[in-house]
Amino acid sequence: MEELSLTKLDVVRRAIEEAATVQEVKSTMDAAKAMETYARQQHVGEEIKIKLAEYILRAERKLGEMIDAAKKAGQITFNHGNQWAVPNENTPKTTLTEAGISRKLSSEAQKIAAIPKEEFEHRIAGEKETGKASNLSPKRIVHGSNGKPAQRHRIQKPPAERPQADQVLQLLKEAKLSHEQIAQQLGMTHDQVRHIGE
Repeated sequence: MEELSLTKLDVVRRAIEEAATVQEVKSTMDAAKAMETYARQQHVGEEIKIKLAEYILRAERKLGEMIDAAKKAGQITFNHGNQWAVPNENTPKTTLTEAGISRKLSSEAQKIAAIPKEEFEHRIAGEKETGKASNLSPKRIVHGSNGKPAQRHRIQKPPAERPQADQVLQLLKEAKLSHEQIAQQLGMTHDQVRHIGE
């Protein structure tokens, strides 16, 4: 593999942004993970490792968004083998396994995608400030460094901007949406919705 540089990493970033199918995102993420392994073996600078870890997280988030959107559109279903089926460029449906996506990766990607965009960006920025690529892991972004949901970079809206509790209760009751879906729809955190629901 050629020597890694920030310019070469920019190609990875663009490929993730331009990926239009689950398979393209997965392929780009695999390439970034291979580069990350190479970077560790070659003891390259931490800046490059941090960028690679960030791009992998962004690819996982995009993958989670695509899977979630396909599920909501009815394009993703369970087949008889209890596997998720998703569309690709050639056929209307394929299983996640055929796309090279494990249940663990699918679940992890959807958890990352469930974090509101602004909050996700704050969590990324906060972990980058530590100067350690290892802190840019899916587990830390989703759960924080102590295994609990990340609080450090959570954005709290002023009380005047928070949706009324009755809106949350109405969506829980009538629309039967999950806490995560309501939080995304109303711009709240999962914990706020859960607290109101209890």
